[in-house]
Amino acid sequence: MVADRAARGAHFSPRVHDALYGSAAAGREGRWHRQVASAPGPRGVTVEAAELLDTATGVLLVVHVQLAADPVADLAALTAPAGPGREWLAALLGPDLALDAGRARAVTHLVWEGALPGLPAGLPERFPQPTGEAAHPVLDWWAWYLAAGVTPQAFVPDVDGPDWTQGRIRLSRDWSALVLRDGISFVACTPRTPAGSGPDFHASARVYARTLHVDVLLLGILQHSALHEVADSVAELDIEELDAEVLERLERDLLRFRIGLWWNDVGQRGQQTSAVLVGFQQQHRLPALYEQLVQDLTDLSRYWKAREAAEQEAVRHAEERQRAAEDRQERRVVSAITVVSFLLLPLTVVYTGAAVIAEPSWGLFAGSSAAGVVLCLLAWVWRRATAGAGGDE
Repeated sequence: MVADRAARGAHFSPRVHDALYGSAAAGREGRWHRQVASAPGPRGVTVEAAELLDTATGVLLVVHVQLAADPVADLAALTAPAGPGREWLAALLGPDLALDAGRARAVTHLVWEGALPGLPAGLPERFPQPTGEAAHPVLDWWAWYLAAGVTPQAFVPDVDGPDWTQGRIRLSRDWSALVLRDGISFVACTPRTPAGSGPDFHASARVYARTLHVDVLLLGILQHSALHEVADSVAELDIEELDAEVLERLERDLLRFRIGLWWNDVGQRGQQTSAVLVGFQQQHRLPALYEQLVQDLTDLSRYWKAREAAEQEAVRHAEERQRAAEDRQERRVVSAITVVSFLLLPLTVVYTGAAVIAEPSWGLFAGSSAAGVVLCLLAWVWRRATAGAGGDE
């Protein structure tokens, strides 16, 4: 029941140790365990130990229990969001911690001696079993209900569909696992060796289920929570308020998740733990969600760049229009100066020449003015002709 880095770390790759057992670099413990002595719970269930895993988003509680005469109904009472089972679990925690309102997930382990066990209680009445080759294996029913955490009275799977045992993982000749969204069941495929009759693999399997595979479920829950947190942040984005800082934060969150949690090959002593973790990821469609987030962030980045380019293009066009307006204003001023120059220069030359060569008189003024006007007209005609030839309006 020891749940720390020293006891379990050798079975898992170091890359997931901080997530499962606390940050070694920070010197922070993140995992605690203790034996629990309490009165029997609802339906005769007994508790053996409890663990706590402190995470960035909350505390995960693991309660080790021994189910009683009707394991399926006992488990359903404990995983239900409300009822005597939930109240009993809350009482184990004491007043300092409160349980989340959602369903609990379960790791279960079923062993049997002698002949195969019968069907889970209540199933024959709820779903009469076919006989012969059409009959479904008894252990499949046990595996499904112990992974789902519901009773036959509440739900019966579609056994005619192709996927009701799609999450099965064959671990060895002696046992197999079934991974569903709400839990993982481990079911013995061979009978347990009676006590005192020789080595019993299922005794070791009990230890594996209650330690290593509990850690696998915890790691899967951490992956599920962290990835959905990033997905929710992306879904809450306001496209109109999108900027480089927001994109950088989302990319950083996804990268931190990928480096710290997003692993599927985590075992150092065999592939069974990794296979169960991959099964959990597939049940929750985490790989597809991760790929969608990568694509979404890529699309958002491309959109932001396109919007930035469009804004820069709009600024460039505005600057060009401003420069064009300034150029037009400058040309108008130049044209006005040119017109004034063409009007005044000929008159100035004529008046000056007339004043030099003759005595001032009204007749001289009239003649000089006429000559100046003629020169102005000739200058204007010449300017228009040359401007037209040069293409300058």
